[in-house]
Amino acid sequence: MRIVFFVLLLALSSSAIYNGITIQNVERKIDLTSQLASHTLALSFLNSGKETTNHVYLTIQKPFDAHLSFIGVTDQTGASLKVARESVESVNGESYTLYRVDLAKSLAPQDTADLNARLVFTHTQTPFPAAIAQNEKQYVRYSDNHVIFTPYNTKTQNTIVKLASTSVESKSDFPPTNSKGDTITYGPYADIAPFTVSPLSIHFENNKPFITVTNLVREFEISHWGNLAVEESYQLQHDGAQLKGAFSRYHYQRNPTGAPSHVPVLSQTVPVDASDIYYRDEIGNISTSHLTGVSDGIRLDLIPRYPLFGGWKAAFYMGYNLPLSNYLFKDSTTSGVYWLNATFVPNFGDAVVFDNVVIRIIFPEGASNIQVHTPFSVDSESDSVHYTYLDTKGRPVKIIEKKNVVSLGHHQYFQFSYSFSQTSMLREPLLLVAAFLSFFVFVMLYVRIEFNVGAPVKRRSPNADKVADVLFRIKDIADQRAELHASLDSSLAKLLKNKNINQYNTDRKQIETSLSNLKKEILKSLNEVETLDPESAKLVRELERKEERKSISQTQVHDLEINYRIKKTILPGTYEESKENVAKAYSVADEEAESVANELVDSL
Repeated sequence: MRIVFFVLLLALSSSAIYNGITIQNVERKIDLTSQLASHTLALSFLNSGKETTNHVYLTIQKPFDAHLSFIGVTDQTGASLKVARESVESVNGESYTLYRVDLAKSLAPQDTADLNARLVFTHTQTPFPAAIAQNEKQYVRYSDNHVIFTPYNTKTQNTIVKLASTSVESKSDFPPTNSKGDTITYGPYADIAPFTVSPLSIHFENNKPFITVTNLVREFEISHWGNLAVEESYQLQHDGAQLKGAFSRYHYQRNPTGAPSHVPVLSQTVPVDASDIYYRDEIGNISTSHLTGVSDGIRLDLIPRYPLFGGWKAAFYMGYNLPLSNYLFKDSTTSGVYWLNATFVPNFGDAVVFDNVVIRIIFPEGASNIQVHTPFSVDSESDSVHYTYLDTKGRPVKIIEKKNVVSLGHHQYFQFSYSFSQTSMLREPLLLVAAFLSFFVFVMLYVRIEFNVGAPVKRRSPNADKVADVLFRIKDIADQRAELHASLDSSLAKLLKNKNINQYNTDRKQIETSLSNLKKEILKSLNEVETLDPESAKLVRELERKEERKSISQTQVHDLEINYRIKKTILPGTYEESKENVAKAYSVADEEAESVANELVDSL
């Protein structure tokens, strides 16, 4: 691809070029040591006309204007000059774009002006061949002009091209041309006519990273409680020569340097006061990263999950926290106005091209009068709202977007100014206080309100404790009685096994005596309950009726078994018919007695 070269043109107005300018000398350096084409021009102008002018022009041929990422001009004092894109003109079939440069002071006739221009182009080095094997070196083609494209006479000019390597396959020749190592010198040339076009082409080895971030979303979230959170979301691809054939992990692990054009790591410099740095993708945390302290911050080496070859893509996000006091400043002249100072793009040196950059600044809720101040123009600016915890109307968001960006030219500070009242910081604490207070009040009311539908809860009797003691005592007696009934059943089982009727009668007599004594204790306790709680006394009387039925049923079961199995006084048919009835009656009576005994305690 051929790149257009810049020319400073003097003009009387934006619609007509002032032709009383002669370029005395041009020293041009083209740096191709990375994927960028960085041009540095030192130009000396002479106003050989009869009029005074206060601006000059840079011109770029139209087809290549889209590749221009950054343009900056300084005068001999080092002061930056304003550069503005104006219009598209044409001459001899060549269209070019005019960039107006405003001089610090007017250029009078016969005066000279020395200017320095820096221009950075992206996507100008084309891989050739377009696809290479894993172990092959990458070669690129670069096209330009041997001389700068200008409508003015140029007395002398010289071009020095710095390559990424000493391996040059081919180069154009425009005498005098001199090659030495990784440097090619064209010129010096004398008395170059206006609008001269002399195509330059170089085919050379360049294994430097050709990483392009197709989309970068950079988000700053301001908290006046002392933190500035930064998060960067990347979608990137390797724009070098595409990988031909399959990737061999075996050969790569044996000899990583045997794949000269791949990208194993991305190195970014973050601020020295950054903390809580993280590096993740859609799968989760990526642990392959390193932090190293350097002179201008912290070098963060981001190692992808897989090495990047030509045509390969990757997506991830990373972030960190910064102390707000180092980046947010209060306006000394206007009350309640703050200034945020931040860099436009991350510092990747000259290794990365950003096709599209989106900056999102999330301000505190209540911020207003937000204004953007950038050292260069941006493509778009918009507003939005961001909602997070404890927000009521949302946090204002300012969004700016710019295409074709490089760290080499756009890693500069920019500012946002906004108005914010410190009393707005009380919004969230007051919301928390109100929320907790509302919760506690709700709990206080809830435990005091009766939500049951039905008869009102019975009030506790003054004799409740005494009644409880008596009922628990009756329940214990009922449990002892149940154990005695179980012992009597065990004695019957022994009788049926050993046929010892005398032992059974002895055991039965003792158990019946114990049951009789327990009944007397319950009747005594019943008299106490009658005076304390008549309702509970009804349950005790019901318990005694159930116990009476249970005792009678148990006696019938035992007598039936003894008469049939021991005394042999009952026929089998009569036994079978009677057993079913008496056994069922005994089981029901036992369950009912136990149920009433449990109800005594449940009624408390």
